Parts: sequence; C-alpha cells; structure tokens
Amino acid sequence: MSLLRLARPRLLCACIQPIPARTFSLTASSRSNNPTDPPTDPKTHIQSELKAALRAKDTPRLNVLRSVLASITNASKTSTPITLPSHLYTLLSKQISASTKAISEFEAANRDDLVQKEKTQVEILEGYRNGIESLGKEDLDVILKGLAKEGAELKFGELMKRAQAEIKGRPYDTQYLVEKLKALASKS
Repeated sequence: MSLLRLARPRLLCACIQPIPARTFSLTASSRSNNPTDPPTDPKTHIQSELKAALRAKDTPRLNVLRSVLASITNASKTSTPITLPSHLYTLLSKQISASTKAISEFEAANRDDLVQKEKTQVEILEGYRNGIESLGKEDLDVILKGLAKEGAELKFGELMKRAQAEIKGRPYDTQYLVEKLKALASKS
C-alpha cells in the first residue's frame, strides 16, 4: 500500500503539461466600464432591470420582466428580432393590449385577484413603454398635416406608406396614427 502511494505522484508528474500563457488582454475591454452609460440593446437593458428587480425582491416587476425577456428571446428566433427601441415599444404595446383584454375577461368572471394582478402588470409595462422616447401626438399631427397637403386623393395604404417613410422607424402610438389616417383617407 505504501508503495502505491509513492508510485502515484511519479506517474502524475510525468504527464503534467506546462500551463499555457494567458491569451486574453487585460487592457482592451469590449464592455464599457462606465455604469452610467445606457445599454444600447433593449435585451441588455431588460436584463439589467431584471437584476435590479431580483436584488430588490420586487416579485410583480420580476414576473413582468421575465415575460418581456422571454418574448424578446422568442422574437430573436424569428425574422424580426427585437433590436431597436421601436421594436421593444411595439412589443410592450402588444403585451399591454393583451393584459387589458385579460382584465376585461377576468372582471366578467369575477376574479378580482387576477384583475389586480393584471392591472399591476399593465402599470409596470406602461412605465417601461413610457420610458422609451417616442413620437408624441403633436409630432404625428405635424407629419399628418404634411401628408394632407401632399396628397389630394390617396387611399389609406398609400397614406400609411408615406407616414412610415416620414416616421423612419421611431416608436409611435399606432392606434392614434391609424385613426387619423382613416379620417384623412375618408376626407379625400
């Protein structure tokens, strides 16, 4: 038994490879070291908010952020991933719409506990959606006035194409724009 103990270290010493030198740079960093720099990717921003919610043990906000992050991940596997704040704005608007419909269904079923849960979720989602800089109704009205001067008798689809060209990918209130474009198309 004692001979085996003595022989084992010699075998191990014979097959030990030299440790390779470090291959990464200590000076160049791909990340910003300034914590005040806002993340450019919406997913990165949501992940940092998720970490803050975990630390604060804010369960409702944590659940909402997990569902938003899951939606972003699912969208990344499609042809239209969420890469811009305007895409995140649209995603949040869809989730708010779905939660609003769920609230009306829960109220019809007299489920006050679920109504309260969905209302809390809508408040949190609206807080994040309002945090994204978007075109206001005044800005949309300016774009629509320009379209009204331009086109005499344009159909809704043509008006929407021209409005989208003016908006250039910035987030906006879709329902407001559609209502105004329908009214503009019916006038002409």
